[in-house]
Amino acid sequence: WGVAVSAIPVGIYQGVWTVIGLGLGEILAGYQVDAMTVVGGIMLICIALKLLNIKTVAVGNLLPALAIAPILALLVHSV
Repeated sequence: WGVAVSAIPVGIYQGVWTVIGLGLGEILAGYQVDAMTVVGGIMLICIALKLLNIKTVAVGNLLPALAIAPILALLVHSV
């Protein structure tokens, strides 16, 4: 029962982020979304390295990069 009940807030949480992502997809240019995708991929690799006990990376410290990546992409694209 605990797992079934916990699916409700997880579904709401993921739904909210999906709606935010859809909204940002309309605002941001494609290259900015690509920059955020690259950062997310790097974060996933860091999580895998930690799970495999290869290297410990503080992934939480990389979260601001998700907001900074589109800004840097805009600066590089405008030059």
